[in-house]
Amino acid sequence: MTSAKVKILSNNNPSMVLGELEVADAYLYERVNDKYTFEIEYYEQEYAHLISKNVLIHSDVDDDYFRIAQLTETPTQNKYELTCEHVSYELNGDRDDEINAVYVGTPMEIANEILTDNETRFSCIYSDFNEVITFKTKIGPVRSRLIELAESIGAEIIFQRFNVSIVTRRGHDYGLTIELGKNLKDVTVTKVFNFDGTITQSFDIDFIDLNKIVDENEDPLEQYEFHLGDTVYLKIREETIVQRGIAVGFNPFRKELPTIELDTPTRGITEVISGGVSSGLGSVSGDPSNQSSHYYMEQGTASYSDAMIFALEREYKEITSITTGIIGGQVDGQITLLANPIKINGKYTYILVTPVEDVINLASKVSIHVIGKLK
Repeated sequence: MTSAKVKILSNNNPSMVLGELEVADAYLYERVNDKYTFEIEYYEQEYAHLISKNVLIHSDVDDDYFRIAQLTETPTQNKYELTCEHVSYELNGDRDDEINAVYVGTPMEIANEILTDNETRFSCIYSDFNEVITFKTKIGPVRSRLIELAESIGAEIIFQRFNVSIVTRRGHDYGLTIELGKNLKDVTVTKVFNFDGTITQSFDIDFIDLNKIVDENEDPLEQYEFHLGDTVYLKIREETIVQRGIAVGFNPFRKELPTIELDTPTRGITEVISGGVSSGLGSVSGDPSNQSSHYYMEQGTASYSDAMIFALEREYKEITSITTGIIGGQVDGQITLLANPIKINGKYTYILVTPVEDVINLASKVSIHVIGKLK
């Protein structure tokens, strides 16, 4: 086990180390654009009296700061359990949370303006997005507003110490494969056949404990390496279905595999639009690393218009999933997009996307995510 200790830091001056706790057990959990918590179990020791709401907990393993939310004591065993939340949870405190506001600027500028308006010690240090947008906040805590900002442009947010980053997507594709009958015991697949000809699939698998995977010929710690947001391939009978790990939990002090929560990658309709209107023809790019023997994943964007045609890179026998979203500026009310695959010479080669509502002067981009079956 790696040195199983956490540092106790001054909340007002995190560079000041007040003491250390020897950890008996720990569990670090993070979910994309959501929870980030750290649970610690320890026994009575020298610096235990320092535990209070006025300190931060720091682990060298993940190099991050956590606030103490709850302390549970078992006196007969001299055992204590700490429930900690990432330091960014202090953005949920009592500030100017009851005011709706409209911000104009790049996502990074807007994030920093929100943080400055509420007199926080946080700053946004990076963003993958440079376009100027208009963002209308909803009533709620600052942390929730930052997540809302990221989701409104189809992005994801990273909280690291007192820093905030806005990225296109967390995680990568390392080819992690979970196969029914080999390292997956059971799964239930539900298919919904939509009126527009698409098929929506869902799975009753929420968590996969990679520590229970056994492979006689491979080191599971290397074969099943996983990071938050990574692509996961589910092999069920003859199908390979692309999923994504949207949450991960593990003991940071042990060399062990994490528990993964799966979800199909999606992008929702947002309230943000950006300036500029061009043609409605968009290209959809496929990632070769996402290719399996039967399925392929493609994604792309196009400027908003009455009818948008997305040209697929490949010809498909079947389109199994289409997800669309709006990227950019201010939208009043809800927008519904209809996505229909177009077949030419017996193969699906284009996706036609049309809006249901008649939206005037909407300058935005439409994103699309497609999963198709090659044969």
